[in-house]
Amino acid sequence: MRFLARLGPKRFSEASRDQLTAELGFTGVQRYAGIMHEEYNPDLRGRPVVVGSGVIASCSYEARRYGVRSAQPISEAYRRCPHAVFLPVRRDLYEKVAGEVRRIL
Repeated sequence: MRFLARLGPKRFSEASRDQLTAELGFTGVQRYAGIMHEEYNPDLRGRPVVVGSGVIASCSYEARRYGVRSAQPISEAYRRCPHAVFLPVRRDLYEKVAGEVRRIL
């Protein structure tokens, strides 16, 4: 669960439960799927990443700099950020990590 350490200023083991829950909630709203893909493929870090098919489910902050947002049509993301990495939704991956987070909390 290395990604948890990147969520806030403290390491996961030092974070309070309330702080961690707040940070996870914010991350979930902003770009949960993008973080999961980056965690399992470190080559994606620092690159614009868009997750979804038809409609964007999640995107990295790097993609957001180009005006890409969740719930936009994928075609709009292609126009705004053609050099982004476009990935399909990986529900199996998100459910696995969510289970690990629930077990910790």
